[in-house]
Amino acid sequence: MKRTIICLLTVFLLSTSSALAQTVREQVVAPERISETYTSNTGRTTITLDACVSVPDAAEMYLIPVTAKAFDDAMVSSLAELIWPGLGGRKIEVGEGNETASLEGVMMKGFWRHHASVIRRATPKDDIHVQVNNTYLKLKDMDGVYGCSLTANIQYDTRYRLKQTINYDNPYMHDKVTGEGIEGHPLTSAQAVEIAQTLLRTLTDEPFVPFAVGQAPGIIHDDERILAGTEDQGTGYSYALAFAHEVEGAPLLPCYYQSMSTHSWRDDLYTLPVGYEQILMAINREGRITNFMWSDPYTLGDAREAQRLMPFEQILSVAQQVMPLKYQWKEAHGGEISIRITDVALGYMALLQRDKLSFALTPIWNFYGNIEDSAEQSRSGVLPLFTVNAVDGTVADLEYGY
Repeated sequence: MKRTIICLLTVFLLSTSSALAQTVREQVVAPERISETYTSNTGRTTITLDACVSVPDAAEMYLIPVTAKAFDDAMVSSLAELIWPGLGGRKIEVGEGNETASLEGVMMKGFWRHHASVIRRATPKDDIHVQVNNTYLKLKDMDGVYGCSLTANIQYDTRYRLKQTINYDNPYMHDKVTGEGIEGHPLTSAQAVEIAQTLLRTLTDEPFVPFAVGQAPGIIHDDERILAGTEDQGTGYSYALAFAHEVEGAPLLPCYYQSMSTHSWRDDLYTLPVGYEQILMAINREGRITNFMWSDPYTLGDAREAQRLMPFEQILSVAQQVMPLKYQWKEAHGGEISIRITDVALGYMALLQRDKLSFALTPIWNFYGNIEDSAEQSRSGVLPLFTVNAVDGTVADLEYGY
């Protein structure tokens, strides 16, 4: 009898454990696509969700402590050689020292900047300008670094610009690319992704996966517009690609333009912001990578604290209630606000753990899309417009990192 009871208890515990050991997909129970519309209480802010929903194929998601780390200057030479063959052998120029910042005309506390670069300078006969940089910042009396970036850019130099030359070096996508690729572009999306992945496989052993393929307009530069301080968009498009660092089977979600408020004039920082890691690239019509941006790399801690994720239905309820309120303030400027959500993704972002005053990769949902404001020109761009903590349903402000 005792043996029978023990067997039954064992079966019960095993079945209970199995029921609790759900994968990430089983926890969130998210559809592949959603179509919904939310409005503010005035009816002047409309949010349309016609979006793909992305959920990583991960067994679990965790809280993972992270700190910011700087790139080694040797990465400048490696990237320079990949961006422009022969450039990697040039001497790295290093500049560093104390700088200050001004806020509303008042000089605030200084910060220390490290900047290492390899430059191919333009000449009147050859006006192609190439620059590869490694930059990071430090704040006085605080350990660690922030604002770390490894970047490369190729463009026609403004001093020797050829009339009507289009630069395709914008890594920030204006719209996602659907189908096989950009209409009229000589490369398919698959070919553009392979070009980018080939560079990444050579540059780093870290696992980066394609997150989004988009397009960005070229910029026409001519002498009159340069002197007037204005530029005009070209008619063609280049590829703009976003890659996500994959950690424990889930991506670190790109933030595109958005960054933590790390300006040196802030005096309310108790711990250094770590930023949001991502890689963005632009690929021109000849298949050359004309812009590369790897921002805010991390050192991952050893701890892994498994998280129980809320059902997606509850995340949508938070979005329905709070998202219209977040943007309703724009109504004060006149006109109506139209927001279009094109993608909703589950992944990691570094958020401040208030009880510890440290940062950890945290499971979150990002709502990506575009904003149109009738009081201003329509502004396009694939942006993280709303962020919800996937564990407790709180809304995060990516400017502050919590």
